Amino acid sequence: SLKNVNLARTILDLDSLKVLEANGSPLIVSGVVCFRVINAKRAAIDITNPSEFVKQNAQAVMKRVASQFPYESDTGPCLKTEAA
Repeated sequence: SLKNVNLARTILDLDSLKVLEANGSPLIVSGVVCFRVINAKRAAIDITNPSEFVKQNAQAVMKRVASQFPYESDTGPCLKTEAA
């Protein structure tokens, strides 16, 4: 069966997630992802739903990045100042 793959730029809003920052404090984070499928043939074969694939991977990356940095820090990078 043929599958339609959207090659246009797509923007996804990521749902709010509760994550623990580097010091163990809970944070609520959300985000926006903009992507475009480059290879429609490969996307149609390898991925059932490209938007859902990108959304799940973007949420995983968002959790990982948020857990690696503290919310506030006087000495190095932190989520509070880098997000602004």
